[in-house]
Amino acid sequence: MKTLLFAAVVTVSSLAAADTASPTALDRLNVFAGTWKSEDVWGGFASGMLIMAPYANMPDDVAKAGKAAEADIAGGKIVIFQGPIKDQSGADKVPAGTALDDGAIAGMNWLADGIDGQIPS
Repeated sequence: MKTLLFAAVVTVSSLAAADTASPTALDRLNVFAGTWKSEDVWGGFASGMLIMAPYANMPDDVAKAGKAAEADIAGGKIVIFQGPIKDQSGADKVPAGTALDDGAIAGMNWLADGIDGQIPS
């Protein structure tokens, strides 16, 4: 599968996620046939549109934990943007018991508490 985008994931070794040109994505991006149209597409692990790079250069237990987390995210057992989440100023951004939807994630203009840095203006 051809990798379109690459995003680093912070860890002891070189874990990474990659957006891929899955058959679903390619069907939607059929520019050459003249049938392409602009639209939001939210795939993720469950659809195969997002995959993890190989679990390499790390202890077996770390790779096993990564694979388990990946499966739990795909299955909905782990929700990444599940509240409570505060921003850097301490303001509540995601209340306990709720989670950000795809549109809210795409429109994030704040950094979570504990993240060093700032969003460029």
